[in-house]
Amino acid sequence: TSVVLDRAMGLSALVLVMGLSLPFSWGALAGRGASMRSVLTFDLVLVAAVAAGLSLLLLAPGRSLAPALGRLGRLRLEGVAGALRETAGRRGRLACCLFLSLLVQLLHVCAFWVLTRPFHATPLPLPWILALYPLGELTVVLPVAPVGIGVGHAAFQALFSLLGEPGGANLFNLDLVVTVAVNLLGAVPFVLAGARPPPGTLWGEEGQSNAKNRDGETWPNRE
Repeated sequence: TSVVLDRAMGLSALVLVMGLSLPFSWGALAGRGASMRSVLTFDLVLVAAVAAGLSLLLLAPGRSLAPALGRLGRLRLEGVAGALRETAGRRGRLACCLFLSLLVQLLHVCAFWVLTRPFHATPLPLPWILALYPLGELTVVLPVAPVGIGVGHAAFQALFSLLGEPGGANLFNLDLVVTVAVNLLGAVPFVLAGARPPPGTLWGEEGQSNAKNRDGETWPNRE
């Protein structure tokens, strides 16, 4: 359930960040051709769908969600149905998580803009990045290749070419390398914590001499 909620909040916030930028970038981007207008229209439809779904979870009475949750269960999406059921009962927490996720996703897009800005062949204002970067990131979550390799390159290349930037795939490479490097930092405390078992655990300082199997026999000390 927690994994489903985490992914749903992240993707929803990413789409809403894209929606927040549309009023500031629509006029300039819509004038860049029919392809760009099609992308913006898709963005608008996606934002409206996510906003409608979140509004339903936050505002609709709990009983009105029961039929939809039942249908999800019949479609073998019990995990999604359970996550939505728990979320509907804790709407204050849902609103708080959504706000924090919006903040994190906004900072993520701004970090991408700052990171790649020296490599832009043409000036790209932040509202333009906010309007297109989330759409490219949504393709990365498709279960086609690890961390979106290949799919993300094609999506960023196509989207940024609409802005007159020929190196969209290179910008994705830079973002991918930095993102993976930052995420790998989380392994450092995990490895350090796993190297020294806390006292009282199975092989900790206090637990080694007292650990017993199911028959009551004391396990030998591994030291």
